[in-house]
Amino acid sequence: MPTASEIVFHLRNPPAGGQSNREYGFSDRELLFHYGVARSALIISRYFTQSGRQRDDITPQYQQDLGAVPLVECDITDTINVSWGVPIKKVVIPKVVDLPRNKGVVFFGMPDKLTTIQLNETSYGQLNKYKRYKKRNGIWAEEIADTIYVYGDIANIPCFVNIRVIAERPEQVVRYDQNGNPVPFNWDTDEYPIDTAIAESCYRMVWEDILPNIKFPTGDENKEIKNTAT
Repeated sequence: MPTASEIVFHLRNPPAGGQSNREYGFSDRELLFHYGVARSALIISRYFTQSGRQRDDITPQYQQDLGAVPLVECDITDTINVSWGVPIKKVVIPKVVDLPRNKGVVFFGMPDKLTTIQLNETSYGQLNKYKRYKKRNGIWAEEIADTIYVYGDIANIPCFVNIRVIAERPEQVVRYDQNGNPVPFNWDTDEYPIDTAIAESCYRMVWEDILPNIKFPTGDENKEIKNTAT
């Protein structure tokens, strides 16, 4: 998979006839943002079969592993002014692609990357399977906006979780290394999570929708800029 820098380089040069010039239009971040918008749109469209049914899974090439992400302890109200006296833990995740049934969060669970923590869209009716009107035991989680709250016996809730997501802005994702240190996305070395099946379509969507009205410099203009700089 290409890096973010390679994607931006490819977005800039072919429409300008292969001439590396940065005098026009958009910044690198803007170009990568529009490329990401095209990526999200194509991922969503590919998630459905031709008959309109939802696919069971989606290719791993779109996923980013955040590593062992630390959970932060808080009150169940998650506010300073009001305390309910029920300790839980939470984590804020990157904005994910808006896939049905919250499929943008591919995995949420223990640091072993295998044991899942059940992630519910709502907490209503989460009752013990065999005892009427009794809250179930164990650990479970609920996502509200971009925050995931983990409930249960606070002593049994882990300090870290593993999270894998299909992020809307991959270049803004922070992962955690083996020592627990946050590592920002590196434009020059980290692979941008894109499938080769849609990569070229993303380029064309940006070229056709974003760049057609941009005036690209000619060869003579490039030479003039170069002579002025020297």
